[in-house]
Amino acid sequence: MIQFLFLMVAVWLLLTMDFSLANIALGSGAGLVAIVVSRRDVLSTLWTSWPKPLVLMRRILKMPGLFLFFLWEVLVSNLAITRAVLSPNLDLKPAIVAVDVQSLSEIALMVMSSFITLTPGTLSLDVSADRSTLFVHAMHIDSAEQFRAELYERVRRRVQEVF
Repeated sequence: MIQFLFLMVAVWLLLTMDFSLANIALGSGAGLVAIVVSRRDVLSTLWTSWPKPLVLMRRILKMPGLFLFFLWEVLVSNLAITRAVLSPNLDLKPAIVAVDVQSLSEIALMVMSSFITLTPGTLSLDVSADRSTLFVHAMHIDSAEQFRAELYERVRRRVQEVF
């Protein structure tokens, strides 16, 4: 929960590009209001699921790394899409791959599916009813197993470390 608040404040600051103390307080207040409105049991959850201080600090310190990794992936994907579009022969191999997401929390699943959707060339399509499988569409897949393994190792692991 607290990680989500930090993420919301970080996005707020990046969108407004105003890093003053007043803007940080405004972003924090808006984030808290959004959490309270979206979850009725926020106070009971806050007190019962508060992570240990060292775990919380480690997660907060890993957030910038996750954000930089996301920016890197967007850049690399944009270059790959540009190369594919400008290539004289369009060698696309689109596919839909089922990815196991059983061990992810709701917030981690939301962040991971957003990460996938915001990266050019991939799109999160749906989550199974039992919340165990995420269906991902990609423009170019040579091997579903290799794609699944790369997604698990590169994205899921990093998201799970923070959330």
